[in-house]
Amino acid sequence: MRECEILFLNRNDIKNVLTMKIVVETCDDVIKWIGEGKVEQKHVTPIRYFFEERKRSIALPHPAFVKPLNVIGNKWGGGSDVNFGKGLPWGTAEITLNDPITMHPFAIMDGTEITTLRTAGHATIGAKYLARKDSEIVSIIGCGFIGQSHLSAVNEIFKIKEVKVFDIKKEKAREYSEVMGKKLNLNIKPFDSPQEAVKHADIICMGTTSLEPVILEEWIEPGCHVAAIYAFIDLDQKFSKKADKWVLGNWERDSDWIEKPSLPWVHALDKKDVYADLSEIAVGKKPGREKKTERTVVTHLGMGAFDVAVGYQAYKLAIGKGIGVKLKLF
Repeated sequence: MRECEILFLNRNDIKNVLTMKIVVETCDDVIKWIGEGKVEQKHVTPIRYFFEERKRSIALPHPAFVKPLNVIGNKWGGGSDVNFGKGLPWGTAEITLNDPITMHPFAIMDGTEITTLRTAGHATIGAKYLARKDSEIVSIIGCGFIGQSHLSAVNEIFKIKEVKVFDIKKEKAREYSEVMGKKLNLNIKPFDSPQEAVKHADIICMGTTSLEPVILEEWIEPGCHVAAIYAFIDLDQKFSKKADKWVLGNWERDSDWIEKPSLPWVHALDKKDVYADLSEIAVGKKPGREKKTERTVVTHLGMGAFDVAVGYQAYKLAIGKGIGVKLKLF
């Protein structure tokens, strides 16, 4: 029997090979490939359970076959509301890549870093199609890893002149402003209230783990685009009806939670309020932004095609640089 060799990549390996530019470009490709019928993926209902009042854990597989890259794989991920208190990121994951013919695995890698990167990547592609092309003022709500990756990703596409940030922990917002300001050479200012932080914003990036709305509909000004990766949990549900265009990341992936929200205190939404999904816009079936004054929002909870595609890019780059540890399965 031939040996099955697997390349193992840890988080530092991922950081050493992936750039945000590659991630954003890959996410853009994936959105188009889905619209062209070149991706097969299974959207599995998460296992959710509450172990304390308003404290939950989530477990979720993300299998996908990305045909243009000739790779099939899965991200096994999850998260818990107690992780921050333990000094851990809220979510954690690992990604396995397989040959689509033999199904033999050829790579196993950290999926937490890739999740952080591709979440910002697909949110930025949403902004690419829905935000104004001349957007220059960005608001970051939530100054953790997701808030950092969002700003890095948006900075790849838009010419940012001003960044306004808010975090429930003021010291975290100040630290974010200093660190990200130096890293990206941007003017970043922390604010004490979320309302002030989104004033005059062209793009609002939601990066919180709040179980209640942090941004209200009436604060979102004409012409503003909102990247809402946590859907209408940390964003006012009224905006689902009052936005000029509410766009999903993917119809199949995002439809279930609209009528059957995962949190018992979150009200069901109406699919009739959805304008399109990103793939429909990316392949030209529906227009994206049409007017400067439109208020738009993209909600997406993520899908396996992003993880597998970005993971495969990390694998190729790691092979080229001789990074990673080779393991033998048998």
